Amino acid sequence: MAEPSPTTGSPIGFREGPLSESHSIVAAVGWWVRQLLGVRPASVRDAGSLYLAVGRAGFAFWRDRSAPVSFGQYLARDIVVRPFGLRISVHARSDDLFYAMEGHKPALLRWFQPRAGEFVVDVGAHLGLYALMAARRGARVLAIEPNPRTFRELADHVRTHHANVEALEVALGREPGMASLYSAAAFSGVSSLLPGWADQYRSDAVGEVTVQVVRLDALLRTRNVTQVDWLLVDAEGSEAEILDGAGDLLNSTRTVIIEVAHGAVAERCEQILLAHGFRIAGVSRQNDVNSYWLAVR
Repeated sequence: MAEPSPTTGSPIGFREGPLSESHSIVAAVGWWVRQLLGVRPASVRDAGSLYLAVGRAGFAFWRDRSAPVSFGQYLARDIVVRPFGLRISVHARSDDLFYAMEGHKPALLRWFQPRAGEFVVDVGAHLGLYALMAARRGARVLAIEPNPRTFRELADHVRTHHANVEALEVALGREPGMASLYSAAAFSGVSSLLPGWADQYRSDAVGEVTVQVVRLDALLRTRNVTQVDWLLVDAEGSEAEILDGAGDLLNSTRTVIIEVAHGAVAERCEQILLAHGFRIAGVSRQNDVNSYWLAVR
């Protein structure tokens, strides 16, 4: 694929993984500072807890620069933050905080511009930041999150904001059935149906839970949905199976923003998207593992 000029993702871990040798410490520290400025604690007490966690994270990164490090791993208590004026609860000792940072996915934030009346499907919605942003703009949203613990947070946020969001606790794939979902203890954002995917985050505790898998086209047929304006996919290596499971629904989908794993998965995703009339209009390289694509007609 002849890629458009890529934009730059995060130079260091958080959910993305270890620091690449090609990135300088200055770049890494600069990225941390920009992310920290994008966190808006809801109270003075929450701010204090956050800055203590930042200090602990910085020390851990200084000791071992190859390890994925997240501020949230070092939170001693749950806090509340307010990205984009929303109210998002963040659990201690988790990677939740990363997903509540205003600048954690700059390309997605720039590309994703839903309007009132449009229909959005957010696959791998996690805490629901983008689902809630879309609902606030007047869009109808279907938010899909298979991780049971993360789904509870998503559902709580939907209720808190009285949002026009339907949240579903299922996984998507090519074939319906049941499957194992793997998740690293402190990195719920990398939950995956692929065995070994979570191991790259060097967690001593990778959990396994059985989840229901459905096809996206079948799921939307039960809701009489025949057109999707925005399809967001962040599925940790299962992107091609999800696109295959969308079937002909992709022919009536206007825009796809998808995080793709480099290599064979990306090649298969490209084949599927091109076959359904899309072109890749934007590429944002996150790290050595994956990139975000913007696919339009």
